[in-house]
Amino acid sequence: MAAAGGVHRDTLRRWVKLGILPAPTTVSRGRRGARSRWPVAAVERAIWIREQLEIGYSLAEIAALLEEVEDDGESGR
Repeated sequence: MAAAGGVHRDTLRRWVKLGILPAPTTVSRGRRGARSRWPVAAVERAIWIREQLEIGYSLAEIAALLEEVEDDGESGR
């Protein structure tokens, strides 16, 4: 089953665990399990990560790119 950005839930969980995707917000825990809500920025990032993987980047390279962008964003404030 696809979740955020057309990426499978298990893949999203792995990306959250790796720290390259922010965790979703749990909005309910009904009979059918927990329901999560992904922020728009997380969906956009999931799509971007998927695209980078499709053109040949590894998860390690993607993590390094994201870290570099986040470090630049913090130092520019």
